[in-house]
Amino acid sequence: MRTLFYNLFDSVIEFLENKNTGLCDNLITSKNDIAYLTDLNKLYNDVNLQLQGDNLNLIKTKTYYIATFVSKLLLYKKNIRRREFNSFSNLTTAHFIYDNLVVYCQHVENLHIDFKERFLDILNMNLLDWVLDSLSNTNTAESSQLEQQLLELTKNEEIKLKFKNGIKNFGCKS
Repeated sequence: MRTLFYNLFDSVIEFLENKNTGLCDNLITSKNDIAYLTDLNKLYNDVNLQLQGDNLNLIKTKTYYIATFVSKLLLYKKNIRRREFNSFSNLTTAHFIYDNLVVYCQHVENLHIDFKERFLDILNMNLLDWVLDSLSNTNTAESSQLEQQLLELTKNEEIKLKFKNGIKNFGCKS
């Protein structure tokens, strides 16, 4: 199964064959790198789109998007090393030497380090249990006064009903 990438790539090569053979040769030499970077760009775009959602909050940002993507980078590295390209569809049909894989693995490792540094504040954010599930975890509060207020919230059926409609609406209506 040929991807759209390879169909487009072949069309560009065909166009350049008669126009600029040097550029055509460089493009053919870089085919695997272009395929890798195209796949990586798609992964970035997916995360970027998720981070622009309407129902986004710090909890979702940390747990579902940033921390997950940072962890996936290590998985991508391991998969590339094993020649398992399930997240890199354009690389599935590529033919390359071991050196290419080493470069891609090192690049993904560098991205992992960079993302950990860039999003250090979000990744280090401490999410307390009672913040994540404030209507059931009253015994995890850090003070007796807070524990008492949380207990009152957990028994208030009107607030529970509003909370079920989503945290975004909960804050606006309470």
